[in-house]
Amino acid sequence: MNELINIYINHGISLFEKGENTVIIPINLSIDIVDILGCLNLFILGGDIYRKHDNKFEHTYDSWYYEGNIQSESITKAKTYLDSLKNQNLYVSFVIK
Repeated sequence: MNELINIYINHGISLFEKGENTVIIPINLSIDIVDILGCLNLFILGGDIYRKHDNKFEHTYDSWYYEGNIQSESITKAKTYLDSLKNQNLYVSFVIK
């Protein structure tokens, strides 16, 4: 849990001023977040992808979701989706349960 908190404190970007109640992290740290959430037995229900453009963050309207009830499947789906984006300059938010 401390590692998760450290990632969000050191790398998280709040979009509160933009009117969104979320914190995004660089995509290159997303698999670390997924692994931690998996170890905590949390479901990843989905998330949103953002791109930085002209010093502002834009929603790309790419998103993924998981509607099942098997925690390990939610982790696998998140990993698969985020791994396909890992070499891009993107940011991600998570919806967890």
